[in-house]
Formats: sequence, C-alpha cells, structure tokens
Amino acid sequence: MPVLQAELALISPLLVVPLGRHALAHFAPGLKITEVAGTLRFEQGQAVYPLLHPAAALRAPALRERLFADAGRLPGGLEEAKRIALTSEPLVEG
Repeated sequence: MPVLQAELALISPLLVVPLGRHALAHFAPGLKITEVAGTLRFEQGQAVYPLLHPAAALRAPALRERLFADAGRLPGGLEEAKRIALTSEPLVEG
C-alpha cells in the first residue's frame, strides 16, 4: 500500500484507527480484529486503535454493542497515545 504509506509519512498522525480486519492487517498482519479491537497498540512504530468495521455491526447486533463501546473508549486511547508521544517513552510493539 504505497499510497497509504506516503499519506502516513506526510501527515504523521498521532493515532490511526483501522476499521476492520483488512485495515488492521496492513499494520499488524496475523492479528485478529476480534481480539484487539478497542485497544491501543503500537505496530510498526505507529499508534493504532483498531475498531470493528461498521458493516460487521450491521450484520451482528452483538458486534454493534461492542463497536459502540470500543469507540467510546477511543478518546482515552488518544490521550494515552499523546502521553506516550509527549514523554518520549519507547514504543512497545504489540
């Protein structure tokens, strides 16, 4: 995904929120979205906060509740990513 890599390099986002397993696979191949959704992670030097894809929530009501709960914790994940960036703590992969 060279275009995505170029965009990330240009923007240098503090946090990326991949929606669904395909987006997550770009940052963390092999991880399961259902196991890491709603958690702050550091993958390939980038803070990521994966969420379930909204289309999955349309198909499964239980996933809808989880998506809303995980998204509700997103501000806390952003604050944690900011804290780590400001204190220059080493990023721990995974």
